[in-house]
Amino acid sequence: PNGTSKNSNNNSNSNSNSNTSKMNKILKCIFIYITSILLFFSTSYHYFYFSNQINVIYAFFHNLSVQNDNRNDDVTHKITIYGDDAHHGPTVLTIFDETSNAFIPAENHQLYKFMKNAEYELEDSALYGDNFVQIQLKLDKEKIAFHESLQVSLRCIKTSSNANNSHDSSSSNNNYVEEISCNNFVSENDIVAFYCSSPKNEEIKNNIPEQSYKSYNDLKLKDAATIAQVRSSTKFHSSRGQKVILSSNTLWYIPTFPIIREDECFFRLWKNPNGSDEKTRKNTQLILLSTSTRLKLPSLEVPTGIRLSLTNDASEMVVQFTTGMSGVPIVQVVHPHKKVSVYRGQSTTYTSTDMCQYPANSTETGNFVPPGNLHTVLLNDLVPDKKYQYRVGLETTQKSTKKILYSLDYHKFLTSPTIGSDEPFSFIAY
Repeated sequence: PNGTSKNSNNNSNSNSNSNTSKMNKILKCIFIYITSILLFFSTSYHYFYFSNQINVIYAFFHNLSVQNDNRNDDVTHKITIYGDDAHHGPTVLTIFDETSNAFIPAENHQLYKFMKNAEYELEDSALYGDNFVQIQLKLDKEKIAFHESLQVSLRCIKTSSNANNSHDSSSSNNNYVEEISCNNFVSENDIVAFYCSSPKNEEIKNNIPEQSYKSYNDLKLKDAATIAQVRSSTKFHSSRGQKVILSSNTLWYIPTFPIIREDECFFRLWKNPNGSDEKTRKNTQLILLSTSTRLKLPSLEVPTGIRLSLTNDASEMVVQFTTGMSGVPIVQVVHPHKKVSVYRGQSTTYTSTDMCQYPANSTETGNFVPPGNLHTVLLNDLVPDKKYQYRVGLETTQKSTKKILYSLDYHKFLTSPTIGSDEPFSFIAY
């Protein structure tokens, strides 16, 4: 009986393989036929586009043939069309590491993880003999808009108590003040950390005792880099694109400040006594050397990503935008005959819990990025083929009082022509 069963299975597998082989031949013929058509109509301009389509078509038919051969469980087929599917997003401030000649991936940012669990000593000055040295982190602006550049400079100011060295008549108590090199006070293994805060976090801060500073630090930490990585990032970013003029004291050049839904951000410079060794660094107590001034971010109600969408009705237009604050989205429209209309819309958002898998569903900095509130407003009763002005806003309720906050700038759009019109009309699809 066992022999009979085995022969029966062999015959079944043989028929299955034969059928699969025939199916593979048919699918290959279809693939070759469609490929021939695409190649026939392709030109040099469309070559890259069609070649991608051919890869997709081949993968589609190949997957079909694999599915027809699912009786053989010992064979596993996996086709990757567009390369490795692993996530390799950079850190919040796009830190570049010259040693590995690559951006540091957010999901494997070892220094950030170390900073989340480090111990801190809150000192922001140093006394070297008779010299008092103040290490300063300076920002080249007090307020910043999303995607603007930012320069963080490093300065060391020495104050000497030796009266014989006094060359500054304006200095008090015969103290001599001068700017000196930071090389003797800041090493390549010291750490620059980037923090941001919001009113909610500040409320938490006010209820946290000073000895629990580590917990407060965890709330605000966004990114971290060694001095060596900071210099590598500055060198990399300043050599790309348009020529960048850096000051002599510039430590960190950030070409594009990220969209962060907080009120303000700042930098801190930490002394790392145990250097770059991972084993000794775990027990390191970092010493605070300097804290920058606070950098004011765009208000949470400031709209970003303002964009338009056509509908299948020439008298309509869809306006979409994003804010960090919730509220009722509003669009104010100025018609060609100067009439002003106000339209209200709907809002939505999503959180890390809506994502499928790591790292998208991780709330760690650099993985899931909160999108803010996504607003959509439908404008109707418009006249086809006419120019309109508009601005977006947010209606909020504070203490039972409604308040509308509009964007400062007006934007323009042209409605589509009436369906069936012979007038040329340009639009973009994305």
